[in-house]
Amino acid sequence: MIVSVPDSKTDESTSEIALVDVSSGTRRALTRGRKGISSPRWSPDGENLAFLAKDAGTRKNQIFIMPMQGGDARCVTGNGEGVERFSWSPDGKYIAFVAQDPPLNAEAIKAHNKVFRVTDGHFLLKQEVAPWHLWIVPAAGGDARRLTQGKFSLGTESGSIATPAWSRDGERIAFTQFPGAYWAPSFRSVIGEVDVGLGITRVLVADQGARYFTYAPAGDAYAFQRSRNGDQNNGTAVYVHANGRSYDATAAQARHFSSYAWMPDGKTLIMAGPSGTHSVLWRQPLSGKATLLDLGNVEANNGLGTTTSASSSDISVSNTGTIAFIGSTANHPGELYVLDSTSSRPRRLTHVNDFVDGLDLGRTTAVEWTTSDHLAGDGVLTYPVGFQAGNKYPLVLLIHGGPTLSSNQGFQRLAQLLAASGYLVFQPNYRGSNNLGDTYQHAIYRDTGDGPGRDVMAGLAAVEKLGIVDPDRIGVSGWSYG
Repeated sequence: MIVSVPDSKTDESTSEIALVDVSSGTRRALTRGRKGISSPRWSPDGENLAFLAKDAGTRKNQIFIMPMQGGDARCVTGNGEGVERFSWSPDGKYIAFVAQDPPLNAEAIKAHNKVFRVTDGHFLLKQEVAPWHLWIVPAAGGDARRLTQGKFSLGTESGSIATPAWSRDGERIAFTQFPGAYWAPSFRSVIGEVDVGLGITRVLVADQGARYFTYAPAGDAYAFQRSRNGDQNNGTAVYVHANGRSYDATAAQARHFSSYAWMPDGKTLIMAGPSGTHSVLWRQPLSGKATLLDLGNVEANNGLGTTTSASSSDISVSNTGTIAFIGSTANHPGELYVLDSTSSRPRRLTHVNDFVDGLDLGRTTAVEWTTSDHLAGDGVLTYPVGFQAGNKYPLVLLIHGGPTLSSNQGFQRLAQLLAASGYLVFQPNYRGSNNLGDTYQHAIYRDTGDGPGRDVMAGLAAVEKLGIVDPDRIGVSGWSYG
């Protein structure tokens, strides 16, 4: 796991890779003083740990491999543009990685190019965005070999870069393939696949919007994500290809899933996503009904992703079926938790943020209401520290962005900071939010401004009915779409 420690004097954070014993919770640092630490990945035999860190020579993120029996980490790449994502081959002999091509007009950039180009929904760009492509490098060290070519890209300038997925025989690598490096047409992504030996690429999944692909750890199935039925206004579904056909394994729930991971049997998925004002995990067999896992008061909400997501992996399934994830509660920030099985409850392994337990914090609860057009809305209300019934308090609206995101009852630093200053804090989930199913998320279509505004006001009215709001002291804040 990655542990980041902020320094208030320098206003910077330092990060380290920590190794946590699943049985005892004992934690020890594996790295110290390295810049840009991210993406720790075990080798298939567990004897080595690969990770990304800034290299002193290129000053870019490169792949380092650390032997777990002792010895210094060694750098195995020297890509001039840096490494974005990587994955081990099944036999542990190679690492596939994604890196951006050099700037397409490097000389013009050096001359401080004054020309900008309006294209693909972007402007004020100093250069045309170069594509990202796939490479492999021997884990023992040696020259990297490029596997993909062309105008298509394995990433976009918005940060949508997926981790390459090796087939179990190590002969093929699948990847998210975008039309180009610009974000605007990224909804037309497909899943590409390259033959490692021949370098021949083909489209494996042609469904528009397909991305975040993984092969099952057993059997012949594979999975990928895309907007349900290809409609971007719906939630993100998980599609499975098994027994010669592809289907939406999550169709019965008709809701958004932020990520997924395979169980070792290759017949079951662990799904992560929002549900009401909670962030939860499901057990989803390839055929059959999903089961909600019992997380108690823990929100599995701190950057959940699979090894194929655009963010670093915060959920991991061992080869024995133990599930590890980062979670928080309403009054405690992120910690590492494990589920020993899908029928057990979370067991907390770390105490990184125990200092928070000594602070006075505001109580957090859910608020529900019905919108003006009879949709069920919800939000999160945090009470001021020292709240006393019978008193009325100033309120701050804290509106999330996206719009296809949502607020939940996990630890929220800004809400608690405001609560410590005596404010009620209300975080409404307006239409377009991804926590109440496809109908609610889709309701923002052709109602992008007025509809969410009505929902926020309906939610505020529900809070005011509690009799605790000073109507003359209501402030509003938000970020991005909010």
